[in-house]
Amino acid sequence: MRPAPPGVPERPSSRRQRFRRVAARVALVTAGAFCAVGSQLFTAEAHAQVPDAEFHERRAALSAPDGDGILVALGSAGSRGAHLSFQYLTGLVETDAVLLVEREGDRVRSTIFVPDGAAEPRMADGRTLSEASVRGEGNARPGDAVSDAGTDAPRDAPATMLPLVLPMAEFEAALLAGVTRHGGLSMVGPDDLRQDEASPATPALARVLEQGGSATGGGEIEVRRVNARVSQMRAVKSPAELELIRRAVAVTEEAHRALLGAIRPGITEADLKVVIDSVFAVHGADETPAFPHIVASAENSTILHYRGGDRVLREDEHVKIDIGAAYHGYAADVTRTYPVNGRFSPELSAIYQVVLDAQGAAEALARERAARSDMSRAADSVLAEGLTALGLIESPTAMYDCPARGGADTADPAPATRECRQLGLLYFHALGHGIGLNVHDPTPAAVEDGSAISIEPGIYVRPGFLDSLPDTPRNRAMIGSVAGAWARYGGIGVRIEDNYLMTEAGLEWISRAPREIADIEDAMERAALLAGSR
Repeated sequence: MRPAPPGVPERPSSRRQRFRRVAARVALVTAGAFCAVGSQLFTAEAHAQVPDAEFHERRAALSAPDGDGILVALGSAGSRGAHLSFQYLTGLVETDAVLLVEREGDRVRSTIFVPDGAAEPRMADGRTLSEASVRGEGNARPGDAVSDAGTDAPRDAPATMLPLVLPMAEFEAALLAGVTRHGGLSMVGPDDLRQDEASPATPALARVLEQGGSATGGGEIEVRRVNARVSQMRAVKSPAELELIRRAVAVTEEAHRALLGAIRPGITEADLKVVIDSVFAVHGADETPAFPHIVASAENSTILHYRGGDRVLREDEHVKIDIGAAYHGYAADVTRTYPVNGRFSPELSAIYQVVLDAQGAAEALARERAARSDMSRAADSVLAEGLTALGLIESPTAMYDCPARGGADTADPAPATRECRQLGLLYFHALGHGIGLNVHDPTPAAVEDGSAISIEPGIYVRPGFLDSLPDTPRNRAMIGSVAGAWARYGGIGVRIEDNYLMTEAGLEWISRAPREIADIEDAMERAALLAGSR
């Protein structure tokens, strides 16, 4: 469809359709421009994956502290976290399955039970178990003792091993036989099975637990919850996991580079999501991204996790873009804030530089393998100093009266307000988090080999927010002091987020999309010229 004639306004629907086509075209042009780079994104084997033997090692390590016995992991527990633990132990994205692990000495046998008639379980890298063309962890049926399986491999066997797959109808008998031999079980899943009533394994598991006395010769079956143990294991990534995270981040970085040529006045937030989806697809990311795209322009950028998305970008505005591809189940999480016209305004530049400096302070400590709490304090200090210099807070340590938490007790009424740092008016989220199977994955308290983390400070000047504060003398004085700066910077939300891996060689910054002000401006200018020449 041609643009409307001069002087005739376009209908919104026509304008959206036109810009979506433009966005898709820019995505393909930019993807082509980066084709040489894209073809070199992955220098290792074409289809990186966690080795099957590594999943076997994880199951063996999880079961080792409890000695001989049974381990059950539900694939469809009541939270995404429990489902991801199942994926961590099996490599499978099947959510209605259940894993049964039996250990005797150094011998470990795993069986996955799937609903009757269900498709063959599929791994996160796209393979089915049969396509993997590897042998199982033993020929014995799960109801037999592990020692009866002549081909069961010891824990340190070099062969790649996958579990036996059986129909769900056989799960109850296998579990009962194992519990009868061992008298208890370890479990990955909800503390209360009622949280996962939809799982086809839950009824059988509940019946076996209820039969504890008769099955074990008296007394209840001991159930050891090992969710925390799985989280500890997931916090430190293996080399194979680090490579998958690198690939997820590389795809996400390519999307940010494509956006440098797509962002322009007149395009919509939704159009930019088309660009992101196109680049993710071109570079082989998983069909579902690590989390829904956040494309937030102008004052929408002050909303922490903005989920809207059809606002038209205008000349003197900015746009915050927080995106993450998933690659074989592993997540990236990279955020940039861009000027719509390719040039930072003085106000946007001032806020952006404070955030960038805060990120740099935290990154420097990460290189020293510091505690994450120390990194957070360092970033807080830089943000507070910078916001004070801009007049957005009264001092780095200034307080204000914020609403009290909780309700009042009739016998001893709670105060209406409490003291809070003024920094929290403009920065109100954690500095970062782990990345892995989940975009917010477990991570150690201090950076160590195998850590995969994000660092994401931000400043959000929410229009009108000062008017919502409790009316107290302290707050009135503060507002009188900072109102002018809030009016100047109001509607600006800046977040800069990068991903890092720690290895024996040191800290690796892996999300290398332009982030310095001059680099962003230069890259946007070059991308715009490139897109215009094709």
